[in-house]
Amino acid sequence: MVTAVQESSELNRGKAGTVHTYAVPGVPRFKYLPKPTLLEAIKMRTGILGLTLLNLGVFFGIWEFISRMDVLPKIFFPRPSNIVIELVTMAMDGQLWYHASYSFINLTIGFLLSVAVGVPLGLAAGTFPRFNMIIAPYYWSLNSMPRLAIWPLLVLWGGFSIKVKVILIFISAIMPILINTIAGVATVDPSLMRVGRVLNATRMQLYTKIVIPYTLPFILTGLTQGMSRGLVALVVSEMLGSGRGLGYVIVRSVEEFNPAKVFAMLFMLILIAMVMVNGMDYIERKAAPWRKQKQMP
Repeated sequence: MVTAVQESSELNRGKAGTVHTYAVPGVPRFKYLPKPTLLEAIKMRTGILGLTLLNLGVFFGIWEFISRMDVLPKIFFPRPSNIVIELVTMAMDGQLWYHASYSFINLTIGFLLSVAVGVPLGLAAGTFPRFNMIIAPYYWSLNSMPRLAIWPLLVLWGGFSIKVKVILIFISAIMPILINTIAGVATVDPSLMRVGRVLNATRMQLYTKIVIPYTLPFILTGLTQGMSRGLVALVVSEMLGSGRGLGYVIVRSVEEFNPAKVFAMLFMLILIAMVMVNGMDYIERKAAPWRKQKQMP
């Protein structure tokens, strides 16, 4: 029979990879932790960045291997090494920055304008039902209509200038921002508004202390969706009529039968999208930390 001193000694000493469970006599005092999977072990050792780099390295390594075996037509799937060569070549002669900066500036201007107009307009429409009834037919019609159908009319008005591209980005990005903001205001708890009025809060205080914090997650979701739509509008506008930008380079690369450069520009667009989406995620964590906490298991 094991004495109480021996049990206490075993309990204090413990076992590697175990967790104490203080149970009644006869029930095991130790519970073995499950062995981590390979991906979990890599994540614990290198972090998310290391796991992502490993994932991408394996993906492009397999792609390079299959491409060198000539299993897939080169016109459809160029080698990743050739894509890197195109990116380095464009970076060395300055063409990459020349086109990428043009696209990024147009996207930034159009997106910021959509935020500056869409958020206040959505707050006003969500707060005043009569005002929402007046503008609802217009923004729902514009939201349901394909933005590409507006492009010929914009070209007729302004040609192929920068302002035409910015307007198309603005129209594409403002719709999800406006609609999500209106939906967010509609979800504000009426009891909170009544409490604010009982406490003699001004209309500005009701907005800053109740409406905007309650609506902020919806606004951030609309910003993310608007950013994606704005990026699509940017590429389409540069493909249809432009002498500069990533979309323009894609069209020229297709005409030159250079698939490696096409993939290089696609990767640049993915990079821009990832930077902007991660930037919005960072803003969301800072502005609405409670939303991220609710999403945690």
